[in-house]
Amino acid sequence: MPTLSAVAKSDEPDGKSPSQSSTTRAAEDLVDAATGFDGRAWVTLRDLVLKPWEMIQRAAFDHDPTYVGAVKLSLAMSTFAIVLMSWLFPGDAQLDNLETSNPEAWIELNARLTEHGICFAHFVDRFSSRYELLNTAATLLECGVFALLFRWFDRSRPLLSHLSFALYCYSLWLLASIPLELLLAAASAADLGQTLSMAVGVVMLGLLPGLLIAGLWHLYPAPWSRQLARALILVVVIAVLFGLTLIVIMFLAMAWALASFGL
Repeated sequence: MPTLSAVAKSDEPDGKSPSQSSTTRAAEDLVDAATGFDGRAWVTLRDLVLKPWEMIQRAAFDHDPTYVGAVKLSLAMSTFAIVLMSWLFPGDAQLDNLETSNPEAWIELNARLTEHGICFAHFVDRFSSRYELLNTAATLLECGVFALLFRWFDRSRPLLSHLSFALYCYSLWLLASIPLELLLAAASAADLGQTLSMAVGVVMLGLLPGLLIAGLWHLYPAPWSRQLARALILVVVIAVLFGLTLIVIMFLAMAWALASFGL
């Protein structure tokens, strides 16, 4: 005759006891609550890589519930990108650029930190965290500008659909940037020179506008002459936005980092 525990265990389809199964379910619920993801996450990332324009068409324009929402996906990918960047590049390239482009400001900054007994490495860490946070927020805001631009290109769809399109393109850019970030870190560690680093940097800068233009061609059909004009407008808007944003982010990150030390 089977024991009570054996009967209880047989009631579970996976052979686990009720307590084990309830613990497993509780853990799974906790993970889902913490991440906001379920099985759709892997499907979303897979299709975003393998068939991006079909996936974005279905998710942004057809509202297919198979995929994770654009806002949730872009925020998760941004968080991952920040963690990856802080791991790959402990120092900050922006401060290195400041040393090269404006030695007087660099010397003044070092003197100011030394005067107040602040370790420069601690300041770099503080500045880097502020810079990455501001850069992520600015990029998400830029996606709003892109949504308005694409709304101008195509008024048949609601603004939120264009915003979803821009955010999915941003997430795709972050995914495509991962191998480039790894290559850049490897080149820096192996001291392969500035040429490779500059080449990777140029590719990364051109990747987001390239993806947006590719999405424009695939998902916003129009005669080729009109598409060419749209692409030109998009490139100009991106160039102006990126240039202004870099200046503003650098200023705000520096002010925020200094203020955090009471300076």
